[in-house]
Amino acid sequence: MDSENLDYTRDKRPRASSDFTDTLICLICSDYFKPPVVQCIKGHSYCSSCVSKMSGKPCPVCRSHITDDIRNYTLENLLDKCTTSCGYESRGCKRRVSLYERGDHEKQCEHRPLVSCYYKNIQNCEWKGDASTLAGHLAEHHSVQELARGQLFRYLWNPPNQHIWRYRFRILKQIVTPDSSPFTFILEHFYCPESQLLAFLVRSPDSDIKRKYKISILNRQTEANRLSFESTTVSFEEFGHVKDFLKSDLTKVFVVPFSQIQDFCFFCNEDKTHYFSLHIQFF
Repeated sequence: MDSENLDYTRDKRPRASSDFTDTLICLICSDYFKPPVVQCIKGHSYCSSCVSKMSGKPCPVCRSHITDDIRNYTLENLLDKCTTSCGYESRGCKRRVSLYERGDHEKQCEHRPLVSCYYKNIQNCEWKGDASTLAGHLAEHHSVQELARGQLFRYLWNPPNQHIWRYRFRILKQIVTPDSSPFTFILEHFYCPESQLLAFLVRSPDSDIKRKYKISILNRQTEANRLSFESTTVSFEEFGHVKDFLKSDLTKVFVVPFSQIQDFCFFCNEDKTHYFSLHIQFF
């Protein structure tokens, strides 16, 4: 009788289901929640950082409003009790961390991949560091221009010399709301005289941040005459240096033949130079 009672008690104990971990995954980034966890008024939960990337869009499930005011503390407690291996385990990290602290650990993990400066082979710059600090390094040490806008960035660029390679970089700071920190992206441009191709790519130094964008090349005097390319920002883990684009996935890169760019140039009488207009729009 006692053994039967014990078996009965044991059967009454809750058991984790095989899909328990699904409840700990954000529907936006498809990864484990990164605290703080917020929810819409109907209870659908997301990483607060994912919600901030949605630029005020409603809940993807029920279309109700999401704010940072409604925290899901139950999920955050579960994240603190569940452990997992570091995302850089394959690179040698043996530490197990709670899902709650996983994001902070990986930002500081000694096994995280580091990136080199874009000017490593141009100006022999030996800087190497975390991808999230690259934009600051480029601005401070190489005077790379920064531009802060909402959704649309505009530049006037001169066409490259047909026989000389060219690198050009710009730091794009997208301001979503006046009270929030801007999202930082890097516009990479490369011209190869051997292939006579211009390449453009928008990089996200933070692999957790992705944005859809469109690049357009147009003649400012005839804006209906334009070339456009739509894609999603890529991280360093997804895509190497833009100068190697011919060896990579060309669907990620806006590629324009040199012969075609001339059709989009206009002549400026003030400085006697040809330009084309380059627009980058985020969605």
